[in-house]
Amino acid sequence: MNESSPKFQLLFPTVVQMTLIEGHQALNADLNREFDRIRRETPNGRPQAWSSEVYTTIGSDYLLHQRPAFARLADLFVEQATRYGQTLDYPMERYGIHIDMCWLNAYTHGHSQERHTHINYVFGGIYYLKAPTGASKLVVHSPTADAVLVPDYAERTDLNTSFVEIEPKEGIMLIFQGNLRHGVKASEIPAERVSISMNANLVQRGA
Repeated sequence: MNESSPKFQLLFPTVVQMTLIEGHQALNADLNREFDRIRRETPNGRPQAWSSEVYTTIGSDYLLHQRPAFARLADLFVEQATRYGQTLDYPMERYGIHIDMCWLNAYTHGHSQERHTHINYVFGGIYYLKAPTGASKLVVHSPTADAVLVPDYAERTDLNTSFVEIEPKEGIMLIFQGNLRHGVKASEIPAERVSISMNANLVQRGA
């Protein structure tokens, strides 16, 4: 390498897989009917530590994947998480994927979600059931965002940014590692933004 020409290399990438699910319109029609029923029958399970009054089942029913209406979505999550694991060269031939948690969140005007991780899980996932125009974005934070002193950058680029905003779209499924720091910006619209989240781990086949 020429001494006067430094080489810049991106290290330790943060990998988020985004997939538009084929046939999501029919899937969403079934899930929306189930969502309406859950909303009527299941109390808000919002943890006290959450700052906004978002409706969530994380504290009242976090096993939604065991419901028949969620079976197809659970299968898709396993399929997409397997693809993610293969891309990162996990030995997927030796492991299966076990979903431990599945819950939904419904955001309306003023609702947000603090930055957090799913640290005890190999995989985290989000599926967007409802994402109206103007729905609040998912904010993904760099793992080193709070670890260094930074100047006021002249321009945000891939080499210096500490966060990325992802616009939700109906039918999109995201898969990421459980240690990914992420949150949701405050909603500025009255229409509901509904996401279904899942956490999963690897289990050894035949164990």
